[in-house]
Amino acid sequence: MEMAHMTLFSRRHSPEADTYRYQIPEPVRNRLFHTIRGCLESRGQNHGIGDVLDEMHDKILQRLGGFHQSSYEAARISDNPVVEHFFRCKDEELIDFLQMCFETQWHLGGQPTVEAINKVLEEENIGYELTPYTETQTEGATLFGHFNPKGKTIRPHLPKVVRKDEKTLHAKAVKPCLEVLSDQRFSTPSAELLGAFDEYRQGKFGDAVTDAGSAFESVLKIICTEKGWPYDKERDTCSKLLEVCRQHGLFHPFYKPILEGVATIRNKVGDAHGKGPVAEYPATKELADHMLYTVCNNINLAISLANL
Repeated sequence: MEMAHMTLFSRRHSPEADTYRYQIPEPVRNRLFHTIRGCLESRGQNHGIGDVLDEMHDKILQRLGGFHQSSYEAARISDNPVVEHFFRCKDEELIDFLQMCFETQWHLGGQPTVEAINKVLEEENIGYELTPYTETQTEGATLFGHFNPKGKTIRPHLPKVVRKDEKTLHAKAVKPCLEVLSDQRFSTPSAELLGAFDEYRQGKFGDAVTDAGSAFESVLKIICTEKGWPYDKERDTCSKLLEVCRQHGLFHPFYKPILEGVATIRNKVGDAHGKGPVAEYPATKELADHMLYTVCNNINLAISLANL
């Protein structure tokens, strides 16, 4: 049984920083590594950190082609190349490492490990956060190629890493949005929004804008479906979907052009359409920031108004 620990006195009484940091020094990496090991060992799993490291060995070779390690053998932290990589790789690659760990066959212990890692990141004021690990269950599984009406399929939704650029906005907009989209009904917009955050983290700002816009459009379609409001599933765009919602009183009429703004940003800045040799409105980090936070706020508002 895992023992809960209180935040250390020195951390509880240190002044809270206004901004996050994105450098992950060795002491923080130590905390993360031992947190993961502790989570796996404390729950009586039939696997441990060694099993995860063995599978990560192949994943790192497949994704990166090799391991980071100290050029001086005496300075190496571990003889295990995966552990050495964990402590020597770049900060962004460490974040990728954490995300990849959940792709192993044991999913790193699921949501309890997500919460433990996020606690370390928050205590250390690191500007990254893992999204929740969830599972959906489908009745009627396929068994040996045949449909089994009594069977069940459990589908895991693995955590993704999101970057937290501004504390208040993340707490008030992004986190509540990701939580409400964890509902199975919103699996499509959830995947699109998580994809947008992943693209943002990789510097693909145009793609992030496009997928964020798609997430909002998907939410509108789900609201219309849940409410029984007719719309054209193949042809209706964000503007037409908002008009359907307006006609049915989802929001005050003057809100339509406000909410419609994300479609304009997507069309002008995103990569959904060909931009030619030179983009008229280049996708920048600032514009992607604005789009992501705006979409999260719009999704929160629309789902709240629809009472879903």
